[in-house]
Amino acid sequence: MVKASGGQEQTVISAAQALQVVIDEYRGLLLDKGTKITTAELCYVSIPSGKTYELIPAWVFSIGKPSIWVDQANKAEYPFDEFSQYIVNAITGEKESGMR
Repeated sequence: MVKASGGQEQTVISAAQALQVVIDEYRGLLLDKGTKITTAELCYVSIPSGKTYELIPAWVFSIGKPSIWVDQANKAEYPFDEFSQYIVNAITGEKESGMR
């Protein structure tokens, strides 16, 4: 249970339910080998609400995609992970934001 806007207590969806939202969206994509979810955190995030912002409970997933940086001076290649965040509303179970 968390306090939502207006101070009402509401039940949040589980991490597994929120993860299913991410999986459903990425299911049809060809992902780079090594794409991974590195963290899942239940947080309060701010979303626009008219001219103000509202704090909502949300599951925040950190997604790492493998990439390679090439040093132009010596043409050496350095692998690294590019990270983005995928946010699922913990009350409604709907995607709030996230990069595909």
